[in-house]
Amino acid sequence: MNSKWQLNTYSGVSAGVGFYGGYSTTYMAVPVGLQLSRPLNNNWVAFAGVSAAPVFYSFPHTFMNPAYNKSYPGSYLPNTYQFGVDARAELGLMYINDARTFSISGSIGIEQSSYPIFPVDNRVNTKRQSASAR
Repeated sequence: MNSKWQLNTYSGVSAGVGFYGGYSTTYMAVPVGLQLSRPLNNNWVAFAGVSAAPVFYSFPHTFMNPAYNKSYPGSYLPNTYQFGVDARAELGLMYINDARTFSISGSIGIEQSSYPIFPVDNRVNTKRQSASAR
């Protein structure tokens, strides 16, 4: 058993499709990160990590146009291709069997995204408010 701290780097590529209300969006991300790990005994390893992932999003025009999609509160974007960045910090625990042929891990983390969707417009309807005040 090696009980020393280890600092490792990692990177990857991921791509996918997300669906919402009959619409879809595609993305491609390239996460890079640092992970600090320490074996607790022969079977358990604790780890902590930070990562950043530049993301390329592609949204269809109808998804972001409020005239077609009433559930989307933003305005229409002429360019349906957007870039964003996701940042993450996490802590976790990994179990490795004695034969070193199987491992399973779990972690908890916090993530921040620069997702390119506009926030909801929270303006108050003044006509409705003044009618109820009477």
